[in-house]
Amino acid sequence: MQVRAGERGRTARRIHEQDERFRTLVEHSSDGIALLRTTYERLAAERGAFGPLKSVDVAPFGAFSLTDFLSLHVVLYSCEMRSGNFEAALAIEVALAFRYDDAILRQVDSLVALGRQPEAIALLERNLDLDGWRGKLRQRLRNLGGRHLRALE
Repeated sequence: MQVRAGERGRTARRIHEQDERFRTLVEHSSDGIALLRTTYERLAAERGAFGPLKSVDVAPFGAFSLTDFLSLHVVLYSCEMRSGNFEAALAIEVALAFRYDDAILRQVDSLVALGRQPEAIALLERNLDLDGWRGKLRQRLRNLGGRHLRALE
């Protein structure tokens, strides 16, 4: 069990370092988001190549594991949202096709930023089965004026 705890610690440190590299690149380069987009698209095209012990090499960043890919996904989504490119942010989140609460909330944020609140409410209502004990989806639904009971009928 200590081996797994050590692996998790190393993985967490590597993810943090990658996040810092991506964010620094975007902040200090006018072409930073474009490079992240290109890198993300290449990795997304090769997603099937990721295995438990496999990685994909992409210059100038080096080897990407599946965890690194997911980290890049979140960073690119955040950069697109900050730059006001809401359609691209939504497309990134929808293309990943992972169904979990934080992914749904990112889609909702994009839809709301695009002025598509009814779609955001419908998305939340369709995915209430993912809501955990904290009730993040239900809370966001209430904030948007949706009725969470409608999805349970």
